[in-house]
Amino acid sequence: MFFCISKLNEYNRTDISQLRQFPPWFLLLLIKWCVIHGDFLSPDRKHLTDKDFAALINLIHDLNGYVRLPSHYDTNFLFFRNIAYQQVWFQERNFLRFVRQSLIFGGLTEDHEFRRIFYDKKGLTIEQFIDLGFMIFGKFLQNKGPLIEIGWFRLVNSVYPTNLIDHFLSKLSHDIDSLRAFLTSNESRYRDVSYEFHEQTPLKEYPLLKYQDKYYCYSKELLFAALNDFIYDSLRGVDPQFFMNKFGSIFESYVNDVLSYSEADFISEKDLKQSLTSSKKVVDFLVYDSDSCIFIDAKGVELAFLGMVSHKSEVVEDKSRSSVIKAIAQGYETAANLAANPNTTNLVLNKDRFLLVVTYKDLYLGNGQDFYQEIAGDKLHQIVEGHGGQKWIPFQHIYFISIDDLELMIQCAKDSHRKISDLIRFAVSQDETPINKKLIFRDHIYSTCDNVKTPSYLSKEIDRITNNLARILKSNENK
Repeated sequence: MFFCISKLNEYNRTDISQLRQFPPWFLLLLIKWCVIHGDFLSPDRKHLTDKDFAALINLIHDLNGYVRLPSHYDTNFLFFRNIAYQQVWFQERNFLRFVRQSLIFGGLTEDHEFRRIFYDKKGLTIEQFIDLGFMIFGKFLQNKGPLIEIGWFRLVNSVYPTNLIDHFLSKLSHDIDSLRAFLTSNESRYRDVSYEFHEQTPLKEYPLLKYQDKYYCYSKELLFAALNDFIYDSLRGVDPQFFMNKFGSIFESYVNDVLSYSEADFISEKDLKQSLTSSKKVVDFLVYDSDSCIFIDAKGVELAFLGMVSHKSEVVEDKSRSSVIKAIAQGYETAANLAANPNTTNLVLNKDRFLLVVTYKDLYLGNGQDFYQEIAGDKLHQIVEGHGGQKWIPFQHIYFISIDDLELMIQCAKDSHRKISDLIRFAVSQDETPINKKLIFRDHIYSTCDNVKTPSYLSKEIDRITNNLARILKSNENK
């Protein structure tokens, strides 16, 4: 297991040969199997050599050739989507997602039930987690080693005493026995080994290993991904349906703030409903300019496990019915009703029409044309037929994007003095040819906008957290 941890912490995202020989998702899978099936107490255990370790990795490579192959997927698109779900987060160190958590959840009122739920489950306030998580980010961005000890936090002991630090680390870690219990308690989910080869590792829930009163980071990328989603995942894990019912309006409010930052002209759901009194389904926002309108629906969701790893189109369609398909139906109904209303028809007719379904996490669904051809053709056909065969929003003009994508696009538009619609048009034109096609929308942004800056509101939040920790450090020095 420690061979895997050592290799994962040597991981270089630019070293293709290392990536091919020691895929990090294979190493994490080997750790999982080692914990579940390993015998750590037997006196007959043999010392693992470099040669033994290489042989184990080769066996996993061989086994991977016998589990689910690309030909077993309903479409090639589903295969590449599955690979993206498993691997993309290893290629990105998206620190801004962590900061966004601070804005979204740290901005809740003091009496908000999410604050109580988080504290009841984790024994920490949201602000305490943000401060200490920020420190861990800094520690592992600067140092190569996998080890962190409670003593490293002594510089903030004036505010965060040792017992609280110990509690914080306990929420990010398991020792071998408790980790085995955690993994085996979810055994039914991992019964099919083909899913194990294409999942996001369950170690993400506890990205540190506690061993002899020290804490080992399995992988920096894994730790950062866990911190980035920690508050969201913790709250959602208690009761997913309850969480989504409450989080939807919070996420919509955040998207509203992002659109306000863009300085684009837009209409909110409330105003749309007032204009379309007969319509029950409207999108959350309509961004408009002289030659385009962009329908935006904020869905603070992530698909269920099978919705991300399944090789069957019908399963992905089923898991996306209440979010993605619903958003497309809302976009169509909003467009049709705006066009039929004499007071609003100028917003949609004779313009390019787009739909952005904005989610909290990546869904890896490509654009609407991909979704139509590869996953839910019958459902989308029904939506079009329900509007007399009128394609109010061309499928290739529909994108399923994360909040990361939306913020990058808006910042790119501001920096390059372009309209949001122009950036979507660029993506549409690129996706028309296979060689330029992208599965993840932000890859289009990186292609057309160099060195996208951090949105100022996120930069200010970084400064606020940094300054707060600086005050704590100074108070500790003065003790």
